[in-house]
Amino acid sequence: MIKFLKRTLRRSAKFPYIHIRQRSKASLVIVKDLSDRCKTEAEKKLYQQLRARLYYPTPNYYVQGILITLALVPFKLAFIETDPGNNQSRISRQLRKKGWEVVFFDAEKLLQDENRYVNILLQAAPEPIKNVSS
Repeated sequence: MIKFLKRTLRRSAKFPYIHIRQRSKASLVIVKDLSDRCKTEAEKKLYQQLRARLYYPTPNYYVQGILITLALVPFKLAFIETDPGNNQSRISRQLRKKGWEVVFFDAEKLLQDENRYVNILLQAAPEPIKNVSS
């Protein structure tokens, strides 16, 4: 019982003196084909390239009111399309506070040379885990 209390309760010097620790929820993503949720041609191309490399992106994902163009939720990796109206430093700062890594991409460059540009973007992503069920 004492071990349980030590894991769930935290003491502090400020009021309230005892806090309950929140458990972080596991990020479970159901694998579905969400290509119809992609809005632009560049999003669709990037989505298809990520799926071909065994990643499962989620298009149009929101984190704290910020729209992420394509998100690799289990890896906490956000691909955001550059836009003149976006404040990139503010977006990346807010997402980094939540533990996300942010990669901005240019839609025109992606459409011109798809494979090379996707390889540059995926340097930030870890290797996908292959399912070896038997």
